[in-house]
Amino acid sequence: MNLDNVITRLRVACPSFAGRVAGAAEFAGLPPNSKVALPAAFVIPNADQAGQQQSQNRYRQTITDRIAIVVVLDNSADRRGQAAVAEIHDIRAELWRALLLWPPGPEYDGLVYEGGQGVDMDAARLYYQFEFSAEAEIGIEDTAQPGMVEQMPRLAGIDIRTDVIDPMYDPNLASRGPDGRIEAGADITLE
Repeated sequence: MNLDNVITRLRVACPSFAGRVAGAAEFAGLPPNSKVALPAAFVIPNADQAGQQQSQNRYRQTITDRIAIVVVLDNSADRRGQAAVAEIHDIRAELWRALLLWPPGPEYDGLVYEGGQGVDMDAARLYYQFEFSAEAEIGIEDTAQPGMVEQMPRLAGIDIRTDVIDPMYDPNLASRGPDGRIEAGADITLE
């Protein structure tokens, strides 16, 4: 999932952050002592999960892409975190209004909520993670096949030779099956 789309959406649709939304590769990469005003949010890619390949003659597979939104709240007023925790309900409601059923790209269904949990706390900040996911389908156009087909030589023609099971000219051989003789054929030249 393109995290830039989610970041842009949160900057526009979540006024509590006042535009203070960025991306990060993982929670450990968040700046612990940055001077950013709070509350702020960081969008982080989470694990994706692939379903089974669902087609015998094409390619169709559903994937579920997950993201985490780590919200950083001011915890300096109460070292126990009670004051910061009180904000979580309102922040979560704002995230829901911004993201639930919103498709993060044309290939995705709308985002769904998967849950939330506290991930860290110190004397100055509370880090709370909200998790969302969206499904997309991998199709034949996403595979190597279109490129392989382009590299194949052009089909110039078809040569058909048929040994019929029930020979047309000998009714006595009808129950014996193919006899190895070619009874019909065609040559087709393609332009």
